[in-house]
Amino acid sequence: MVPSLGLADPASQEDSAKTADEGLWTRLSRVFDGSKPESEQERFPEHLLSPAQLPLEPLPGAPLWAKLDPPTKAQASVFFITEKSLSLNEGRSLSLLKDFSTPRPFKKTSADELPPAASSAFEPPNGSKHATAYGNHLYWIDPQGRLVVYSLKHKVVAAYSAGDGPVTRFAVAGTNKVFVVSGNALRRWDLDLLYARTYPDLPLEADSITAMVQGETSASDDTMTFHLPGKRFKSSGGGIYVESGRLQASLPGDDPGSVTPAGKGLYLQRTQAGTRLWRGSAATGQAEDLGAIPYKVLAVAPDPAMASIYAATPQGLVIWETGTGRHRLFPVQGLDSEGVMPTVSLDEDTVYLGAGSKVVAFQVKDLASPQMPDDSVRRWAEQNPMYVADARLHIGEFSFPIAKKAKPEPTLFQKAKAALSALLGRPRTPAPVRDLGISEKDWQALNLPANKRLLYDTLKGFSLRQHILYIGETGGGKTWIATMLAKLTGNELWMVSMNEYTRNKDLIARETFGEEGKNRTGLTASTVLRWMQEGGILV
Repeated sequence: MVPSLGLADPASQEDSAKTADEGLWTRLSRVFDGSKPESEQERFPEHLLSPAQLPLEPLPGAPLWAKLDPPTKAQASVFFITEKSLSLNEGRSLSLLKDFSTPRPFKKTSADELPPAASSAFEPPNGSKHATAYGNHLYWIDPQGRLVVYSLKHKVVAAYSAGDGPVTRFAVAGTNKVFVVSGNALRRWDLDLLYARTYPDLPLEADSITAMVQGETSASDDTMTFHLPGKRFKSSGGGIYVESGRLQASLPGDDPGSVTPAGKGLYLQRTQAGTRLWRGSAATGQAEDLGAIPYKVLAVAPDPAMASIYAATPQGLVIWETGTGRHRLFPVQGLDSEGVMPTVSLDEDTVYLGAGSKVVAFQVKDLASPQMPDDSVRRWAEQNPMYVADARLHIGEFSFPIAKKAKPEPTLFQKAKAALSALLGRPRTPAPVRDLGISEKDWQALNLPANKRLLYDTLKGFSLRQHILYIGETGGGKTWIATMLAKLTGNELWMVSMNEYTRNKDLIARETFGEEGKNRTGLTASTVLRWMQEGGILV
C-alpha cells in the first residue's frame, strides 16, 4: 500500500519559514526584478493518494513455477532383475458375490473448500480408505471392507465382495479388472463377468507390498507387477509369474537397488534433496534421466508424450514438465497423514489425485496455466496498487499523466495583492486542492479488480497511441468507466452517439438554425472536430 503523500502542509510550512528569514531588501528585490514566483505544486484529494481499502478477502498465494534439478549428463543407467527362480501360478476360479446393497453415497466437496486449481473433489463415507480413480470411475474400500466403484459418467455406484475377508489393498488394471488383496492372498476380480481368480500359493500381507504398478517396463506395457522385499509378482495372461531378487539399477554415484518402479517405464530414485525420475527401456536396458524435484514422489502419471508428468507427493500434486525443465506444486492437505497412500491418474483432460479419504480432480489446462483460474485479475489487482502522485495516475509500475488545466490570467488587482503579500513577508496561499470529480465512493469502485484492470488496459492503449473498444450489454458500465476515466486523467469528455443511419458528414459538421442565441444558421463544427481541436477523450 502506498502511503498518503501529504503534499500541501509540509511545503506551506517550509515556504513560510523561508519567507520569515528573508530581509526587507531581499523581498523588495524579488517583487520588482520581474521574476515570476515559483508555481505551487498541485494537490489532489486525500483519498486519491492511496489505494482504496476494499472489503475483499485476500487470495492465497498462487503456486509458482520452479526450475527442475536438471538431468545429469552421465551415461545411461541399466535396470535389471536378478532372477533366482521363476514360477507360474495359474490360480483357481470361484464365483464373485456382488453386493447389491446401496452403499452410502459420497459427497462432493464444496467449491470454497477445494485446494488451489482443483475443479472438484469427491469424498467417500467416513471410514473409507484408498480412494483412487481410473478412467472415469472412482474406487475405494468402504468401512465394511468392500470394494466400491462409482461411474462418474453414468452416476452408478456398486459394492463388491467375494466372501474371503475384507479387501485391504487393490490395484486397478482396467475399468473392470481389479487385483485385490484379501484374506492375505492375491486375487484378480472381473467385475463384468462376476468371477474371482485366487492365487492361494502367493500368500502376502497388504503392508508388505512396496509397489503396485501397471506397465513397469514401458509405456505400452499393460501388465501388473507387485513388488515385495526380495521378489515381485508379475501378471501374464491367466497366471502370475513369481520372480525372486530385487530391482537394481546402475545409477551414477548411487548404490544398486535404490529405485522404485512407478509404471509406464518410469522409475523413482529417492535422494536426500528429493526425487530423481528415470525413464527406462525394456528393449535396450537403458534409462534416461528426466531431472529431479525437491519432493518425495509417491506416484506418477505421465501424459502420452511424456512432456508432462503428474506426481503425487506428501505436500500435494506436482506438475513436472520435462520439456520446459520446470515444476509446480499445488498443495493438498492430508497426503502426509499416516496410512495414506496417494495415487495419481490421467484421464484425457483431467488429473485425479487419490488423497486417501477423497479424490481431487484437476483440469490439465489449469495446472499448466501461468495464473490460477478465475483469480488472475484479483491477483494482478493485489500486486498493482492504484494511486495519484506527482500529478500522475499510477497503477503498479505504469503511470499516466493527469492533464493540466490552464489557469485563468490573474487581474491587475490580484497581481498587486500578491506582490504586497510577498513584500510584507506573508506566506503564500497554498494551491487549492484540485477536485477531479472522483468521490471516495467512486474511487473505491474504480479500485475493484475488474475496473482497475480495464483502466490499466485503456490507459496502456492510450500511451501507445491506440484506440480502445468497449463491448458489453446495455447498463454494463461502459459509459460510467469512460466518464470516470476522463475525470481521473483530467481530460474533457466528448460523446457522440452513432447508429446505422449516421452519415460521414454528420461526423464533420452539423447544420444549425438560429442556435447559440445568435440567430446563426449554417454549419457548425461537430463534436469530433472540436475534440480534434481542443483535445480530450472521445467516446
